[in-house]
Parts: sequence; structure tokens; C-alpha cells
Amino acid sequence: YVVGSEVCDDGNTDDSSNCLADCSGVVDGYACSGGDNTTSSTCEEVCGDGVLTPSEDCDDNDLTDDDGCSSSCLVEDGWNCTDTLGSTSTCTEICGDGLVVGSET
Repeated sequence: YVVGSEVCDDGNTDDSSNCLADCSGVVDGYACSGGDNTTSSTCEEVCGDGVLTPSEDCDDNDLTDDDGCSSSCLVEDGWNCTDTLGSTSTCTEICGDGLVVGSET
């Protein structure tokens, strides 16, 4: 439950689960809302914020389709995305796959 100076409280003391263990803030790549003295905060991953989280295939810091990483954070056909949890994805066209995408002609 969110009380006192807590920014969020997701019901555990695990830094990797949306809200920081000390409830002082939100883990990068997530957004938390709600919570009061009777309910926990609701925290969700944020697609398009440039921080790759576990359920995202990619996150290139935008919600633009046809650039390798879709607006729903899925790798698009014809693209390869380099990803590391907690960082921004880099997507490049796959040459020789029979699909013309991005800057390919």
C-alpha cells in the first residue's frame, strides 16, 4: 500500500519488479499509478520509452512502425534488432531475406 513518502508500492521488495524496493521511485521502463493505504500500485511496462523490458521484443524509443521495432515493441519482418535489457534497441535491415524494408532499394 502507498503511504507516507512512497512514490509507489507494488507489494514486494524486489528492485526488478516495477517499483523500487524502497518504494522511492519506479524502475526504468515501467510506469506505476494508483495505490493508497488500502491498495497497491499498478505498474506496467512502457513501450516506446527506449528501455527494453522483459515482455518487449524491442524498444527503439518511439512508437513508429516500419522502422524495425513496431509501435507495440515487436520486431518487424525484414529487420534484426540488437537488444539488451534496460537499453534502447538498435534495428537494422536484413539484406538477402527477400523483403525490401527501410533504406533497402
